[in-house]
Amino acid sequence: MNQPRSETRISESDENSIIEATLFSDQAYITRQAKAEVEAGVQRLLVEIQSYRVDPDSVQARVFGKGELLGVQYKQIPVIEAPQEDLRELDDQLRKLKRQRRQIDESRQVVNKQQQFLDVTLNYAEVEVPREIKTSFPTAVQMGEMIDFMDSRYTSLNERYDKLTVQLEDIDDEIRALERKLMKRKRGPNNTHGVIEVLFDSSEQQPLRIEVGYGVFQAGWTPFYEVDVSEELNDLQLTQFARIRQTSGEDWNGVRLTVSTAEPLRGAELPRAERWILRKPVPFFHEGVQVGASPMMPMAAATEFEADSVEEDLEVALEEAPAAVAEAVRKVLPSAFEYQLPQPVDIPSTDDDTLLTLTSRSAEGTFYHHAVPKIDARCYLVCETAGDPELPPGQLNIHFAGRYVASTQLGEQKAGEPLRLNLGVDRSVRVKRETLTDKTAETFFRLVDRSQAARELEYHLTVENLREDAVNISLFDSIPVSNSDHYVVKGVELDPEPTDRDWEEREGVMRWRMEIPSKAKKEINVHFFVKYPRNERPEGI
Repeated sequence: MNQPRSETRISESDENSIIEATLFSDQAYITRQAKAEVEAGVQRLLVEIQSYRVDPDSVQARVFGKGELLGVQYKQIPVIEAPQEDLRELDDQLRKLKRQRRQIDESRQVVNKQQQFLDVTLNYAEVEVPREIKTSFPTAVQMGEMIDFMDSRYTSLNERYDKLTVQLEDIDDEIRALERKLMKRKRGPNNTHGVIEVLFDSSEQQPLRIEVGYGVFQAGWTPFYEVDVSEELNDLQLTQFARIRQTSGEDWNGVRLTVSTAEPLRGAELPRAERWILRKPVPFFHEGVQVGASPMMPMAAATEFEADSVEEDLEVALEEAPAAVAEAVRKVLPSAFEYQLPQPVDIPSTDDDTLLTLTSRSAEGTFYHHAVPKIDARCYLVCETAGDPELPPGQLNIHFAGRYVASTQLGEQKAGEPLRLNLGVDRSVRVKRETLTDKTAETFFRLVDRSQAARELEYHLTVENLREDAVNISLFDSIPVSNSDHYVVKGVELDPEPTDRDWEEREGVMRWRMEIPSKAKKEINVHFFVKYPRNERPEGI
């Protein structure tokens, strides 16, 4: 290849800027556009970039002009020292900002001392009443004027303190941004700087437009969801957001932004099927515990969401319909989904997250009450809607009639699996579970076996509706299930018969679906026997 006839370094400016960014979960792909005027012949174009960490294998380039693209690669080259005049100007700006910060902080301290003085004065008046007041108590008018004065002083001081606090936070943000800018500029001549080298054989003297693409780390996004259920319990609004973190070292100003659910793979190979060989297990004991044994998994505790009673009146005063939500354009790819934001966005390289709306849609929901009195003595209002397996897992915030209720996690959704949303505790629907029978005998269905024990258990479940309207409830309970022939469960009596036995393929879990009229009560009885070796009482009963 011929040696380049000339070298052109394209610094970051209007002629070299980021125009597009595609975000993945733990990295981003940047598209940068640059312009240059070149002579005929082989040209070495150096497109400067500011990212801290670049994936060299991801670099690509396109050149719009007459000629041939010969090669492209990421390189580190010596930095041209920043002009001292520019550095002095930035240093002066930083000093001014820090001086302003000190002045604001000192003013805030003065206000704080004034607040403390008022507190001390009031405390003194409560404990040490001056002699003049003892002999001449102030009139009602004087007391009123004194109270009004103290109240106005407190209000004025609090407002000033809050205002100064906001100013302090704003100026701290400006100082941090300026310090980052100075850090980029103050690089010694022995340091290197990232560039994308583009070798191009130009057919003639001409202006070129160059597009370079490269992957950067220290950037990514996570899904975030918000669902708002209407007060009338007839629909819900599900909004999907992208929570973006971006500390790549480059500010993205006015870029076309796309977020993707694809997972970039590095050095990944296709999975390889291996032989399945059955071997005799070799037991291993450590401090009395056999490694490899399957421990009993405790039932997960229900996530506790405290909310006000749903019977409480919720006033929603909306005179006008809310503005529509700007949504991203969704694109279906063979192995992922992409969301392209409708307008250019600015995302600076900072420690602060950026939250952008992707989609918002209305959905119908089924509302009912949910209770598991064996685990939790409270009854929950639930909204069940169709799930969407295309939604990636993420944090889910739930709002009811515009009020925040709870925060949970949206997990992996299976095809056909509904999405259940916990709207909080409804204290006007009460559930109770009582033990009626718990006794052990030596007979098991009239058979005597002194080596065995037979335990009889009976529970009484009650659901009471104190609301003015009927409610639908799904009430859950369970009977023990044996995973060993040492334990036998017999004589199971369920009255009334559950709507679903072994609910959702969970052996032993029963569900009763009932409609309970206003001010009414329903009852359920659960009765069974458990037989087990006398000296091997099973866990869980």
